[in-house]
Amino acid sequence: MVADFSGGTLSSDGGALLLRQIDASLGLTRTSAGCFSNKATLARKLPHDPAKVEACLLIRGVRCLPKHAKEIVLDLDSMGHLLHGLQEGRHYNDYYGDYCYLPLYIVAGDVVLWAQLRTSD
Repeated sequence: MVADFSGGTLSSDGGALLLRQIDASLGLTRTSAGCFSNKATLARKLPHDPAKVEACLLIRGVRCLPKHAKEIVLDLDSMGHLLHGLQEGRHYNDYYGDYCYLPLYIVAGDVVLWAQLRTSD
């Protein structure tokens, strides 16, 4: 879905109403809120459960797949991302000839189901 709110002299308030309707039908805010605790820390950050965030994002991705598909092909791919600086978890990878991360991507068609940052060791 692509939304373009550059409607010339139209009111800009319509975009917020559209987004509210989309959120209500998909339940994005409701399901995302379940990943966070109500107890704010001293730095005013809401604690979150990483496993719940991962599950929520995976469920959202799976909902984009065709319902009655007889076969779904998963493409597991990793590619080196070169690093600039002293990032945590950096590792020298001889194949790429530099320090890099080697994230894992799982894609079904054009839907990204998983992206996990990994070191290249």
